[in-house]
Amino acid sequence: MSNHINLVRHLLATMAYRFQYAVRDAPKAFPDYDPGNEAIPPLDLVRHINILLDYVSSFFGEPQDDGVQSLDWDESISRFHALLSTIDQRLEAESVPNGVTFETLLQGPLADALTHIGQLALLRRLSGSPVQKGRFRDAKIEIGKVGMDQEFRRDG
Repeated sequence: MSNHINLVRHLLATMAYRFQYAVRDAPKAFPDYDPGNEAIPPLDLVRHINILLDYVSSFFGEPQDDGVQSLDWDESISRFHALLSTIDQRLEAESVPNGVTFETLLQGPLADALTHIGQLALLRRLSGSPVQKGRFRDAKIEIGKVGMDQEFRRDG
């Protein structure tokens, strides 16, 4: 398997880990949290991340889902992991995305999605429910592990 594929698959597992770190055990009101200044609420950020991942999956011949904007918080979280799984499985089968390079995937939609995952963690703090500090260097991130079942090692 190419190093490019393994690198992208590791990034997908990292995204799953950091996403769950940001959203797990969020307060019930968090999806609609509005910090002001026209910031995007968490639910809309997750929906946008799903649009980005849906776009990535389309490069592998997967049909795009126009219904992601109507999903609620729990459905959007499930959709996020399902999309990561679809992309990961295609990469595991050594599929190469049609008409796009791995570098373009990394610098475009995947980097954008990872940025938004960081925004979710920031919004948790602003909403009064910060995530605990963690040791990302020591995280149990494994290629292919892109589901909700992430194991965290947290500080303190």
